Amino acid sequence: MAFLIIASLTGTALVFRHELDAALNPELFDAPTRATPRLSLTQLADAVTRQVPGARVEQIYLDGGVGHSIRVRIKPASKAAKLAVNEAFVDPYDGRLLGTRKEGAVRLDRVHLVPMLFRLHQQLLIEPPLGKWITGGVALVWLLHSVSGLYLSLPRSLPFWSRWRQAWLIKRGASPARLEMDLHRAGGLWAWLLCIMLAFSAVYFNLRKELFVPAISVVSRPTTPLLEQLPKRKASGPVRLDHDAAVAAAFTALGQAGQGHQLRYVQYQPEYHAYRVALEAEGQGERALAVSYEQVLVDADDGRLLARNSYAQGSAADRLMAWQFPLHTGQALGLPGRVLIFLSGLAVAVISVTGLLMWLRKRRVAAKTRSRQRLLPQTSLTSTP
Repeated sequence: MAFLIIASLTGTALVFRHELDAALNPELFDAPTRATPRLSLTQLADAVTRQVPGARVEQIYLDGGVGHSIRVRIKPASKAAKLAVNEAFVDPYDGRLLGTRKEGAVRLDRVHLVPMLFRLHQQLLIEPPLGKWITGGVALVWLLHSVSGLYLSLPRSLPFWSRWRQAWLIKRGASPARLEMDLHRAGGLWAWLLCIMLAFSAVYFNLRKELFVPAISVVSRPTTPLLEQLPKRKASGPVRLDHDAAVAAAFTALGQAGQGHQLRYVQYQPEYHAYRVALEAEGQGERALAVSYEQVLVDADDGRLLARNSYAQGSAADRLMAWQFPLHTGQALGLPGRVLIFLSGLAVAVISVTGLLMWLRKRRVAAKTRSRQRLLPQTSLTSTP
């Protein structure tokens, strides 16, 4: 129960993760629009390496939206270089460094609060893979418990519908014990489908390789992950393509398949001497049911296509997995979906707290009963004339 309470409350906050992060840290995220043109990806990457000594750009994210900064993932440029941060925020119009932080660090300041909440939600602040295994195990138990909970709510006698209807209601003016029971049972029933969906996607996120993929492969085989489709190789010289050329090569290679998609991120993969370019459906996260993706690896020397994963050409398993993040966060239905997941997170917290209170109440009653039973023989002896 404690794990579910933590997961539900942190998940509720993370539904509006980017908005919350931007509100707490306007100095990192605010980049007002200007009449001057935005810098290219290559210019932004150069600006970061100039202003953060010893860093190389690993990944450039294009998820900030209008009026926001560009988020850049950085790594040490060499084995000798040491960095205390791994995330940089730059102004898209002049390349000015707005700030840096250590994403994933356990720090209780406002700069690191939201990433820390995400790590707490995802793996309870425990280092992977143990943290993800624990969270995934709890999600699996929650999934099974949700299924059994629906069964236990069904009446055992007739009339079926009139009796089951009572399980969906909260009695007014009830005692604290009855109120706990009603909130737990009715809350679980009203939020049942959402609980199933959230638990199912949580199993996918945390036990993807260990459980989810082997199980789903019985029905539909997922496409091999992008980075496993080709062997690793070392660069024979300096990288010839810059970030902008890599993105252009990706759109050229995709042709018509790239239409209706926008750039999500671009990442240089030194162990493959290739750029990973990820595209998503235009308006994904804002428009309802706008879920699609294209991911490609292009050669860092000549831009030729090396590997591809596609929603449109993927298997049923690929499409099922592609929907898990949008469904878990509510983005699959735009803003109304996010609000729905926000409310469902609160409902899960109520269900968990009332379940814990009911368990504690039963323990207290059982303890009192055992205490009375221990006193019964002594009482009857002393009352005998």
